[in-house]
Amino acid sequence: MTEVSLPDAVLKVENNVADENNFNANGIDQIRFLFSANKGVAYQDISRVASGGELSRLMLVIKSSVAKLISLPTIIFDEIDTGVSGEVALNVGKVIKRMSKHHQLITITHLPQIASRERCTTLFIKTL
Repeated sequence: MTEVSLPDAVLKVENNVADENNFNANGIDQIRFLFSANKGVAYQDISRVASGGELSRLMLVIKSSVAKLISLPTIIFDEIDTGVSGEVALNVGKVIKRMSKHHQLITITHLPQIASRERCTTLFIKTL
């Protein structure tokens, strides 16, 4: 998370097993994603507290971590840079560039900091 400019962010996955009588089409597990972007801030439901930029970077970190563990020949990033710019976008671009050494990446972006990374197959969309 530090690499994508979230040095103090923590994602906590909470898994509560429901009473076995409450088994339904969604299963018996009740999984919650809790997030804190800053030191000393209590974990809260990620859908309530994470900004678009934080969600984008968190998804990049998760995909990057999973890609190290299992064979993913192609990974598609559709605006993984939503809500970021400047130095943060450069950091996101570095992660994408590193991933491109081991995976085929298709990246759709509006940011030149992402599109300019070597070894990336990037669709750069310039908005007027």
